[in-house]
Amino acid sequence: LEDIDAGDMTFPRDIPEELRPFYSLNGIVNVHIHRKIFQDGYLGGAAEKSLWKTGNVWNEDDINEAVAQVKAKTLIGTYKLDETNAVAESLYQVDMKGKSVLVIGSSHPWIEAICLFHGAAKVTTLEYGEIISNHPQIQTETPSTIRKKYLDGTLELFDGIVTHSSVEHSGLGRYGDALNPWGDILAIARGWCITKPKAFLWIGVPTGFDTVFYNWHRIYGKNRWPLLAANWKQTGKGVEFDSTTDEVSVILNRGIWKSMKNMGVLFEKVDPEDYDVESEK
Repeated sequence: LEDIDAGDMTFPRDIPEELRPFYSLNGIVNVHIHRKIFQDGYLGGAAEKSLWKTGNVWNEDDINEAVAQVKAKTLIGTYKLDETNAVAESLYQVDMKGKSVLVIGSSHPWIEAICLFHGAAKVTTLEYGEIISNHPQIQTETPSTIRKKYLDGTLELFDGIVTHSSVEHSGLGRYGDALNPWGDILAIARGWCITKPKAFLWIGVPTGFDTVFYNWHRIYGKNRWPLLAANWKQTGKGVEFDSTTDEVSVILNRGIWKSMKNMGVLFEKVDPEDYDVESEK
């Protein structure tokens, strides 16, 4: 488990040759080396401070104001206003009242505010760097602290997970994490392990033509999306942000540069006992 969360602040300029087949899924995923290598490493330190008005310190009054802005449809999150409102609208599909929700990847508490607006009793943010929350309903964790709680049996299982434009970065080294071709898949798989039966999962990631933009992010298409959502079944309609269509066949076949737009999809956890082997034959 520690190896999965290992850090690497060397920011390699290229994917090592021995790892390329794993990143490209033996050639079916396009690999594009970005001319700029991003160095946003804060794994093990303080979280990103530029995205929120009080940096990596989240105060109760500010969070409550953000929740009110969600209701008024005026909250501008990390992305444009329309995308914030679309995520909030999509999450009406989930009954969060009284639930415990895990948010994977967040340096700006807009997703947390949306979850509280929808009635979540407790929101836990998992982020590479440390965030200090002064809100009674928001708790924060880093990979090392949540791993420790899981291993010593003190981590309470979550009712669901919300993650938006985050896991596509996992394993690419941009944030000081070690290179791992399966970093994104492992992030969601580990989420499966710390959620209750029938838990919900809402994922928003760039969707279109399968591509790895090293070390920027991934784009998910017909080959990578199924791997990301393994052991979860889709229960809600996909929501395409900033697009003229929500037709999946069109989205998955658009050009690489048009594939930067996020698509959010709702899933439900599939437990081993849910599999009916005979009916699948």
